[in-house]
Amino acid sequence: MSLIDEIVSVQITQADLGVNTASFDKLLIIGNSNKDKNIRLKYYGSINEVSVDFKVETPEYKAANLAFSQIVKPTQIMIGQILAGEKYIDAYNAIKLQDNSFYGVVITTRISSEILSIAEAVEADIKIFGCSSNDENIIKTGDQTSLAYKLYAKKYNRTFCIYSAKANSEVPEAAILGLMLTYNAGSANWAHRQIKGTTGDSLDTTARAALDAVNCNSILQFAGRNVHFWGKSVGGQWLDIVHGTDWLKSAIQDRVASVLQSALKVEYTDTGVTMITTALKACLFEAADNNFLDKDTIKVTAPRVLEVPSSKKAARTLPDVYFEAVTSGAINKVQIQGVLSI
Repeated sequence: MSLIDEIVSVQITQADLGVNTASFDKLLIIGNSNKDKNIRLKYYGSINEVSVDFKVETPEYKAANLAFSQIVKPTQIMIGQILAGEKYIDAYNAIKLQDNSFYGVVITTRISSEILSIAEAVEADIKIFGCSSNDENIIKTGDQTSLAYKLYAKKYNRTFCIYSAKANSEVPEAAILGLMLTYNAGSANWAHRQIKGTTGDSLDTTARAALDAVNCNSILQFAGRNVHFWGKSVGGQWLDIVHGTDWLKSAIQDRVASVLQSALKVEYTDTGVTMITTALKACLFEAADNNFLDKDTIKVTAPRVLEVPSSKKAARTLPDVYFEAVTSGAINKVQIQGVLSI
């Protein structure tokens, strides 16, 4: 358990869906094009900066170029390298020790075992991992051999997979993360987003149903644009909910911890309890302002000090602080019926 979790314990459950360690807008790309240069990690603010270290044909450059090519683009990305003799999971763990501030993760290999290892690791972290595959078995109904199915079987809610015929050359997951992480966490639906620099597929109803069956996303030609559908993790969770929930937990911990640290003493009185709930409410209403929560559903409760057991007071622990809120959700599909009369 981390120190912040010990001091400010936050548990957020989703009834229908089963101090700050990350920047929720930062993307990490891990590759091996420069593995012999012994450079573990560098930071880049533009594709021009990336071009100094990576040739145009390298997957790191392609991934970074897609991230920087979207309608809204990141201010900075991180590119890490596996070093000689390592696997991608080794590089991932080493990079976390050096700088754990990233949130989105992309790796440049298409080897399934490497992808599955990163997905397992990310599931234990407060991060999101994106991958893609051009394996046509993904769009075959009932197939259980593909990467998409193997990830689906794990029910990971921090990994998303994209079927793309051009996956090996375009790294579409970098484009999506580069775009979506620039928005306030939870504020934007990951579906229906136009993805620049990618090639949209044209899939029939059977192929699209096969993708839906394993919660695999796609970039499709739609209304003259290349559009991302449907913005789900392989476990079936909406990615805007994952992103927003991660930010909310971190924000609550950060602000409540700040209250404890900034005051000489937060007295164990009703006034002290109010200081805590005020910080909590501020986070919840900010999430509502970002269109992640429905403001009208927010409720916060805390015990009166006279009702707190003496053992909790002696331990200087404030128990039973609760909040309820409904996520604002998003509309992905519309059904309309009409009657015309003459």
